[in-house]
Order: sequence, then C-alpha cells, then structure tokens
Amino acid sequence: IQAEREGEGLRMRAMRISATSQPERYAYTLIVVNGTYGKKKRKGSATIELHGFEEGQPSVIKVKNDNAGKTIPLNFKYFQKLDGMFDIPAQFQPNRIRVVVKMRGLKPASIEKWYDWPLLKAGQEQEARQDNSGVNLE
Repeated sequence: IQAEREGEGLRMRAMRISATSQPERYAYTLIVVNGTYGKKKRKGSATIELHGFEEGQPSVIKVKNDNAGKTIPLNFKYFQKLDGMFDIPAQFQPNRIRVVVKMRGLKPASIEKWYDWPLLKAGQEQEARQDNSGVNLE
C-alpha cells in the first residue's frame, strides 16, 4: 500500500472498516506513520468523523475514543495502529469518513484525508483523497 505524504514526514496508511456482529456497529483500523523514520517520538491526536445524512439533512458524527474523548491520542516513534469501534444510528446514512491527524512538537504537522464509505463498507481497503469535493487529486 502506498502511503500518503503531507506535513513533516507524517503519513497515513489505507483505512479499513468492518461490520461487527452487532447491527450499526463497525470496527476501524488505520495506521499513522512517522516518515522521519523514528528519529524522535511524536505526540498528537487523531479525529475521525462520519459525514452523511440524517433524516435528509447533512450530519456529522464524531467517533469517540475508548475514553469517551473526541480525539484519539497519538504517541509513537515509528508508527501507531489505530483500532476502535463506532456506532451509527439507524437513521444516519454515511457517505464519507474524514480523518485528521495533528502532531505537536518543534515541527508540528497535520494531515487530513477523506475516504468513501461505500467502498470501505464493502470491505475494500482504501487510499485517501486529498480533499472533500469527491474529486481524487492524485
């Protein structure tokens, strides 16, 4: 899988989601990589949002981490694998996932990627898009 580059050596690997045995509950996996080859340990946070429609209106659901926070803490030298679960209300119709990673330190970096829900739900690992317009910029 080709990694995406943006920011100061920060990369995101392809995202995966999978349905669980519970209706409307999904598991996700995403890997964040320190492209500076682990010269220094990095700290930051990740935010995952589901964009779609609820009762015909645009809506956003922020995926919470296991500690019920709205960001997922990051602390790694080489890479960090993000695994988690999220629930989607029955009336919510997702169409995209937005992931934002922000790293702190002397050289702060951030990266934002968009993924298409229908492809992820179908079990396909998906490389990110650079924007939210639906046009792949690569």
